[in-house]
Amino acid sequence: MSKRYSSGCSEEIVYCEPETIVRDTYVTREVTYVHPINIINRHHIVEVPKHVYKKSTKDVYVESRKSRGSYDSCSSDDDWLGYW
Repeated sequence: MSKRYSSGCSEEIVYCEPETIVRDTYVTREVTYVHPINIINRHHIVEVPKHVYKKSTKDVYVESRKSRGSYDSCSSDDDWLGYW
């Protein structure tokens, strides 16, 4: 809607409706985003062989051949098992 004014002279002034000019300005603002992280520590059990040796010591006393006399061919070999 325009308005016209006349001052009685030949010149006429016309006033137009104002135009709107929009000036967009951007301002930064921090926004915090929380990202939850779940950490799972997995412990895997792996069986590893551990070799343990049980030592036993036995003292065996054996008579020497000289003190027994001559070797008898009729004697059994079981008499000499303690020697080895």
